Amino acid sequence: PLERARSLAAEGNFSESIALYQLVTADEPENTDVILEMATCYLSSGDGETAENLVLQLSEALQMDPRAKKILANRVFLEVLKDAPTRIDCIERIEKDKSDLEAFYFLAAFFMIDDEVDKAIDALITVIKMDREFLKGDAKKLLITIFDRLGAEDPRSRAGRRQLASILLV
Repeated sequence: PLERARSLAAEGNFSESIALYQLVTADEPENTDVILEMATCYLSSGDGETAENLVLQLSEALQMDPRAKKILANRVFLEVLKDAPTRIDCIERIEKDKSDLEAFYFLAAFFMIDDEVDKAIDALITVIKMDREFLKGDAKKLLITIFDRLGAEDPRSRAGRRQLASILLV
């Protein structure tokens, strides 16, 4: 069942994958790798709350696992999207008005939920270029959250930090 769950997850069939992971965790409730894989499937299926709850049940040490940190970091993006328009609405707003900073901001959060990191960074850089203090600096904070999630050694994080610094130093 575990190999089948992984295969289904790789194919994007998260509901069946989660069902199989649940079977495995019933037999192996202490298998943290399986719990984290199942939480990742929940996140990928759009159920960030269940994913987060699974991770929060783990020890603090296990919450430092990169998979766990990624899931917990999504709390920030889900919070941004709580009262946001839909992803499609944001795209349509940007197509009509390339200076719609709010739409870019929300779209960046949607990109992060869908693990489209490069697009999220680009969207937030666009916002900060147009208005450094957009939403009292929330765009900068969100961008730094992305960099923190990626880690200092990730090339996307290093490149994005350089872009941010060049914008802020001008």
